[in-house]
Amino acid sequence: MANHRRDELLIAITRCSHLDDARVNPSHPCTAIVGVQEGDTAKFQVPEPWSGHIECAPILFVGSNPSISEDEVFPTSSWSEAKTKDFFQRRFDKDGCWAKRMPFNGVKYWTSARKRATELLERTAVEGRYFALTEVVHCKSKREQGVKDALPACIQRWFDKVLSQSAARVIVLFGAHARDACTKHWNIDGGRSVHFDVAIGGRSRAVVILPHPGAFVPKTLDACTSAEERRRLRAILREGQKCPLRGSLRRWLIWGLLVAGIWSPFGLSLYRG
Repeated sequence: MANHRRDELLIAITRCSHLDDARVNPSHPCTAIVGVQEGDTAKFQVPEPWSGHIECAPILFVGSNPSISEDEVFPTSSWSEAKTKDFFQRRFDKDGCWAKRMPFNGVKYWTSARKRATELLERTAVEGRYFALTEVVHCKSKREQGVKDALPACIQRWFDKVLSQSAARVIVLFGAHARDACTKHWNIDGGRSVHFDVAIGGRSRAVVILPHPGAFVPKTLDACTSAEERRRLRAILREGQKCPLRGSLRRWLIWGLLVAGIWSPFGLSLYRG
């Protein structure tokens, strides 16, 4: 049931009804950002709901909006729902087809997120599983074009719904747009780098505010947080899932062993007494 709700939300964002309105209404707040992509609507790169296994990743990075590139393989309006869901959920999976078509190491924003996640976890962070990515504005543009206008409508329509699907114990905000929008939405102080016990999406979470990966300032956890804050953040992550998705696999293995034990001749005899 939870997966069904998550999949429905993913598709709803990629098929946002505001798109059609923004194309014909010059006063619509999303007109500028939707207008970045001109031409055939069938080739329109859809709004990006999130990337990675948001339902189990212990860290969630929140940015301004996804950057657009005409050269990348990315879902368009013509893609099927099944293909679109597979892309965003399994975009970074090493055993999937998408990671081979868009190398993770070729995108600075992604590699910066992995570095920060690795610092938090104190072990190599696996993209898509140990951390997922989302944005406050889901439509794609270059150099954050149209983000300021679209932000209030996008936050109101989608943000809480996306966060309700996230299992993240730590949320990291990248850059000024994400910082300003989220701290206002959650009523927390944007001047502090770390907040604990923030009620977000029905869960208590820690929030870390960091510079945008493209900013020419120190961006590491050591540079932006105190030793005590890092200790607490790491303790929070240790209390959660130690390896995302392994918990599910472990439950299936235990269930399989129980079933095998009950239905084997030996197990059946024990069951009968």
